[in-house]
Parts: sequence; C-alpha cells; structure tokens
Amino acid sequence: NIEMYTVISEGVIVKLASGTNSETPGFKDKVFTSSFYEKFYGRDLSELKQFVLNGGEENGVDAVSGATYTSTGTLNAVNNAVSFYLEYQGVQA
Repeated sequence: NIEMYTVISEGVIVKLASGTNSETPGFKDKVFTSSFYEKFYGRDLSELKQFVLNGGEENGVDAVSGATYTSTGTLNAVNNAVSFYLEYQGVQA
C-alpha cells in the first residue's frame, strides 16, 4: 500500500509526497523522488482525467526502471486523488 499526499491547485497537481507505505526500500527510493513526481505536475486534470504508465501518451508517465510495481502503486494513488478531485469539482471522468 502506498499513501500519497496530493496537492491540487487550480486544476493541476502542484505537489506530491509519500506517506506511510509498505514498499521495499530500494524500490521506493527510486520512485519517491522529485524527478518522478514532476512528471505529474502542471497538467490540466480536467483534460487528462487519469494518468497511465506509458510516457508516449498524452496522459502518460514513464515507470521508473526496476521499480514498475512501486511506479504503478504511486500512479494508482495519484489517480485516486485525481478522481476524487474531479468528482468534487463536478467534472465527469
């Protein structure tokens, strides 16, 4: 399980931070970095709706090499926050 703190301002993610998690230390150290988090920042959430693990797509984010499960868990946690935000804003996902 991955607990993520997601700060959304004016329809874009501006900050991510990891909370309590059960990830393997070597893998989480690769993923829980500002360089991975920055892939989510500044994108219009009302247009993207959800992120996917595929950097080639408009809503894509590349997984961290050697840490695919942790990348996926982080992506899922961010997508949960995005879904909640969009629902709260009345935007259809």
